[in-house]
Amino acid sequence: MIDETDVLVVGVFSTYDSEEFTDFMTTASKLRSSYKFKHTLDPNFLPPKDVIIQEPMIRVFKRFDEGFNDLKEFSFESVSTFLDQVSIPSVVLFDKDPLQLKYLSRIFSNSQSSKVFLFLDLKTEVVEKMKTFFSEAASKLKGKGLKFMIADTENGKRAMEHFGLANKKLPLILVQDKDERVYRLEDVKPEEILSWLHDYLNENLIPVEGRGSAQIMNEQTIVSIITDKFEAVLKSIKNGHIFVEALLVVVIVYLLLQKSYQPEKRPLTPHEIDQLCDEWSPEPLHPPVTSEMEMEVPVLESAAGPRTIVNGEEVINFSSANYLGLMGDQRVVEACKATLEKYGVGACGPRGFYGTIDVHLDCELKISEFMGTPDSILYSYGLATASSTIPAFCKRGDLILADEGVGWAIQNGLYLSRSTVRYFKHNDMSSLEALLEGVKAEDRRKPKALNRRFIVVEAIYQNSGEMAPLLDLIRLKEKYLFRLLVDESNSIGVLGKTGRGLTEHFKVPVEKVDIIIAAMGHALASVGGFCTGSLKVVDHQRLSGAGYCFSASLPPYVASASIAAISILQEDPDLVQRLQHNVNLFREALADIPGFVVSSHPLSPLIFMRLKNSSGSFKEDSRVLQKIADKMLNESVLVSVTRRSLLDKCKLPAALTIGVSVGHAEGDLLAAAALLRTVASSTPELDFNGQYEFIK
Repeated sequence: MIDETDVLVVGVFSTYDSEEFTDFMTTASKLRSSYKFKHTLDPNFLPPKDVIIQEPMIRVFKRFDEGFNDLKEFSFESVSTFLDQVSIPSVVLFDKDPLQLKYLSRIFSNSQSSKVFLFLDLKTEVVEKMKTFFSEAASKLKGKGLKFMIADTENGKRAMEHFGLANKKLPLILVQDKDERVYRLEDVKPEEILSWLHDYLNENLIPVEGRGSAQIMNEQTIVSIITDKFEAVLKSIKNGHIFVEALLVVVIVYLLLQKSYQPEKRPLTPHEIDQLCDEWSPEPLHPPVTSEMEMEVPVLESAAGPRTIVNGEEVINFSSANYLGLMGDQRVVEACKATLEKYGVGACGPRGFYGTIDVHLDCELKISEFMGTPDSILYSYGLATASSTIPAFCKRGDLILADEGVGWAIQNGLYLSRSTVRYFKHNDMSSLEALLEGVKAEDRRKPKALNRRFIVVEAIYQNSGEMAPLLDLIRLKEKYLFRLLVDESNSIGVLGKTGRGLTEHFKVPVEKVDIIIAAMGHALASVGGFCTGSLKVVDHQRLSGAGYCFSASLPPYVASASIAAISILQEDPDLVQRLQHNVNLFREALADIPGFVVSSHPLSPLIFMRLKNSSGSFKEDSRVLQKIADKMLNESVLVSVTRRSLLDKCKLPAALTIGVSVGHAEGDLLAAAALLRTVASSTPELDFNGQYEFIK
């Protein structure tokens, strides 16, 4: 745990609830910059194994000197004094090593100890013997108020000059006591060191003339200036603010005494006006228009059902997330009409003021009954659901671990929360567990105040069509004490026997997921979004959810549409099985299309077709895929290509995105797959082995 220069301070305790542990942590926080601090409940963890440890206690290890030192007191004053004494090596070599200079500085900053210098030429043969006897003397006289240093004739030359030793015989031993008196012995023999120091301690020696404290420098470059007046230097630094404040007062007085003046004003001449006009270059009103900005996207001229009108022609629509085919369903339309006739178009205010209508409460109740949760809350815009829910629970200082493949709505919520966000690899539970282990290690190393911690994923990812492994997520969140937020926008009405989403698919109690959010613009063929969970989760958002408090509430007729869609799904659960039949049929037809691979989950109605051999450039891949999508549109089949803004952090590859619906006829599915196969085979950028050819 320590290297040759570290000082490791280990606290051994029987419990972390003791007063000694609190004092130890306080001391560690103050001295952490100078020493390494650890703590343990297992005394057998520490060497040496033959020494019995009675906790609580502190054991100090320093590999460069004695094995260890023990202390039974835990106050800051006791520990800091103890460490100051034991953390300095018995003998410090005066050389160019910065680590040695650190110890020298601490020795000279202590004016209460006597300094023992051994001056010798480190290149002579006797040096090892002198070092051995000098170190033995240091060990035997430990606790006598002596600090031992070896200064060689090269790096200690300035010290020798200071003490007047230029013409003295080496080796030479010198003592400077706390009163700055100097004692010395020239041409000292190794065997004489200990006895001479005993004579000094017994006051049997006569001092030579005092020379003050040593200023130690290196001849080539000033390495360090060490002085017994170190405390005075510190005080002068601390009192330096008086000089700065006095200087500021002088400057302020000077400015106040200055006479005010008014710069001369004169009108510009016609020549100067013309010159300024010629030199003026306005900033552009907008950034340069790129080819992506100039691209014309298809515009739907009718409802986004299985078939729709684009550019005046009917096409098979695979670009909408109308999974259950309820968009335009007559039962949903009739529910909307009835609510429009009763309440009009809008609620005209936020929910907390006068924007709550009975259908809002009915819709929240319907969602809770369907999902099997205690309560739910509505948001008026699908994208605002994640952007409001996440910041409602996570603030600055909280921690969120999010999948790197989450969509823009969740990314925006993560940003608005101002929490610490760390991303794990897409749908990779080993990457998530590595992050969790890292967080656990940080907590052990630097205990922090309690904060909220969330794992954020999507049930079926908007950017990949892959499914989140819920069982692994629940195992990890319970093991590492995190909360779990799942976005079910693409799984409600899709997964599970009755379409209740990811929890039903994995047969997991819904309360295992702390927060569930979803947009209602997919399978429910409506607008807006919801969050569902416990009563506390929902009630908290009624005052903390920005989209709930400060946005106009969901139009009542849209809430009625959602109620009708859920009722249809409850009355006809076979819709989910028919959807999966269409998904399976279409995926089988897409198998082995040249240059493509189906990357989405087999149960996902949002199918992703990626290039088998990507160019590595999202922009270049998108260009090739858009060319294929345009060809398919010319043949009356509408598919989409992945689009991302410059702010989107998702780095997943580009893909063709195909949304399968219950409303798609089998013939339409097979025809679309056959068309994609034909177009892929005839696209020059892709050969039949899926190799990417760059064509300018």
